[in-house]
Amino acid sequence: MFSNATQLTADVVETDLCIIGAGAAGISLGLELAGTGTRVTMLAGGGLHLDESPQHLYDGDSNAGIPYAPLDETRFRYFGGSTGLEGYGGWCKPFADIDLAARPWVEFSGWPLSRTELDPFYERAQPILGLGPFDYDIDSWTERLGDDAVALPSFGSGRMRAEVCQLGPPIRFGRDYRKAMEQADNIDVLLHANAVEIQTNDEGDQVTGVRVKTLAGNEFRVEASTYVLATGGVENARLLLASNRVEPKGLGNGNDLVGRFFMDNPMVWAGEIHLDVPGNWTEFFDPHGKMRKRVQHIRGEYNRTLVAGGLALSEEVLRSEGILNYRAWVAPFYSGDHSEGMDSARRIYWELKHRTFPRKFWHHVGTILRDLPKVGTALSQRVLKSRATNRRYLLANVLESDPNPESRITLTDEVDELGVPRVELRWVLGPQVRKTLRVAHEVIGEELVASGLGRLEAPFTGSDDGEWEVPPTTTWHHVGTTRMHEDPTQGVVDRDCRVHGVSNLYVAGSSVFPTVGNDMPTLTIVALAVRLADHIKQILSDRSQSAA
Repeated sequence: MFSNATQLTADVVETDLCIIGAGAAGISLGLELAGTGTRVTMLAGGGLHLDESPQHLYDGDSNAGIPYAPLDETRFRYFGGSTGLEGYGGWCKPFADIDLAARPWVEFSGWPLSRTELDPFYERAQPILGLGPFDYDIDSWTERLGDDAVALPSFGSGRMRAEVCQLGPPIRFGRDYRKAMEQADNIDVLLHANAVEIQTNDEGDQVTGVRVKTLAGNEFRVEASTYVLATGGVENARLLLASNRVEPKGLGNGNDLVGRFFMDNPMVWAGEIHLDVPGNWTEFFDPHGKMRKRVQHIRGEYNRTLVAGGLALSEEVLRSEGILNYRAWVAPFYSGDHSEGMDSARRIYWELKHRTFPRKFWHHVGTILRDLPKVGTALSQRVLKSRATNRRYLLANVLESDPNPESRITLTDEVDELGVPRVELRWVLGPQVRKTLRVAHEVIGEELVASGLGRLEAPFTGSDDGEWEVPPTTTWHHVGTTRMHEDPTQGVVDRDCRVHGVSNLYVAGSSVFPTVGNDMPTLTIVALAVRLADHIKQILSDRSQSAA
């Protein structure tokens, strides 16, 4: 059931479970609990459609470190959350074993969960995201699709590998699961309901309620036995820090860890592959290539499953070189394709495609006009697919960022319309990130020559501890600000995602990730939400039996 919080007259809403947030994590929790005996109240900070007023609540300073995209453009505040972003494509893959392992050469790495423990929840997350079979083995997909379709290059040294990712329809959680939430008798979704404070007892070890405000001016309180914070990697930290009535540093922040270890997957367009002999192997590594159409025609259990490949480095290279994880797309090279004007053109296209009027429309129009020669060249080459570009490809390098405590979210003295302090983001990348890109290009260049495929021109050759001449592109993966660790001096939540020192508060979403992997957090977000749902069902059941 959906209700409009602006029309709520009650001062207190009582429930069993309060889910703060209605994005991929919050809705996945709701789906798992739908139809159970648990009364669930879900707080959505906006309505059913994008509205500018709630979006302004996300305004903040994102340039305290490496320049980052405006915070009000990297998240959507309405039912469905950021799965409605114009750039959200739904690409998914699980974390690899090495992503979860404690790596001696990567400080602060290591999850308290293994891939074996996560696999059952990954498998249950697949259908929620509209994906195909839980299979990310490159040999398995080569067998299904045929050697001609995949056409993997031959890198005989073993230093490089191909990895597979899947793409669903993609699922827009607000659109595709609205009916399920409406029909669930035990779930009440409160729209336009903005949590502004998590309240606790005097000891700060138990949540007693959530204070909620609407932009219409009314205020109420939600009281539950259990609470889940699922508002995203920035807002999860923001709300914990702002809930400082009992704990001056913020709820769950006794060890000054809330907001720290902010991570994203920096993307750098660099390195041109020049093929000596034309071939179709690049199509598998181009997310917009023919492979997507080819797999759509597969029948049976793989129907509508889209797959694409990524170029990655072997685990042996990561270990021997002491670098972070890495992967790359291979995209046809079009002059001017990565100019600011083309970025604005893509933004307008995506928003119109999803039937929303482009935000900052005239700003983007002005950028396109200033970059018109580059935009015109890129569009004409895309349309004509001129033979001159057939053997030139550009690497879209996607990097794991290091878990760095100085990369963080903090509160400012400025408050939003609801009285909640706004945030400052200081995005910091250590020298390992630049080293990873440099080593990756060295390996790719050597492998292209050794295999007789071609050569890599204009590789990244900057010093590891140098400055970024051009800031990396942000992928809007907000990760790590309430990291998971069994030791409360090293993490905000435990392996069950419960906030250390608070008996009935849990956190869902990518903010609990200790490391970010080499891209695509959505499958892991949903898998952890499914796992958390099982845990909450068990504790509520145990609590009910004890009361009886």
